[in-house]
Amino acid sequence: MAESVTKEEVRWFLNDFMESTPAVRAQVLSQLRRDQVEGSSAFYCERLGCTLAVSCNLKACDFHCDDKKLQNCRLSVRGKDRNEIADIAAAFKVDEAEAKGLLADVFMTLREASLQEAMDAANVNRYTLMPHTNVCVVCGGVTDTPYQVTDDGFTYCRKDCFREKPPNLLRVECVFRADVRYVLRVALNTFKQIPMIASALRIQRSSLLRHYEFYLGIKPHQFGIDVADIIDLLRTRKPTTFDDFIAFDRNQLLQYPGWKRLEDMALNLARNL
Repeated sequence: MAESVTKEEVRWFLNDFMESTPAVRAQVLSQLRRDQVEGSSAFYCERLGCTLAVSCNLKACDFHCDDKKLQNCRLSVRGKDRNEIADIAAAFKVDEAEAKGLLADVFMTLREASLQEAMDAANVNRYTLMPHTNVCVVCGGVTDTPYQVTDDGFTYCRKDCFREKPPNLLRVECVFRADVRYVLRVALNTFKQIPMIASALRIQRSSLLRHYEFYLGIKPHQFGIDVADIIDLLRTRKPTTFDDFIAFDRNQLLQYPGWKRLEDMALNLARNL
């Protein structure tokens, strides 16, 4: 409990408050409003500039909702910290896991739209693939006995064609109406980082790294720290002149000494198996 305040102290505070500048008085009042209600049920409203102890009735507010548990305000779920996931969950009346998925979908849509604009700016040749034919979408060969036909009606004539351009890349080619090589190159120039490219193209990072290596010759380890957790893709497939279990750029090894320790541990494990 706070100690009792004397009348002299109150009088001194009021006199000092009245003699202060308008900016100082506004700051003091704002702080007093924040502190006027104690307890976990209190919620400070940034729009009104005061602490709410009861449900808000300002229906003109953009964050107003008819929910007493939220004090009629979607922002009340934030507590002391801003939490966009909680805001979305409250707004759409879903749990936070589903709200996180909704937010991820929004980012994927925005990044896909940004990549479409970058493709237009790059003046890449566009075309449209025609489904429901017996023409292979990879090699262009005609077949009456396809290896596989997708749900959208696109034909693969043989297994090698399916491996060269699997359905996830075929979807990219249909969405952006361009050769996957151009899409991968423009995406790399636009977003730089593998997580953002994977989001824009809606392809898992592991698959995306294989596509970059196959189509553009970019090795997985060249993406650096963005793929450091995908160990299997960073293993060297051919014998090397140096004693490394995982092939990293030497400058990166100096910058991230933990990677060097990981190499040493993995190499010792391999020798002892």
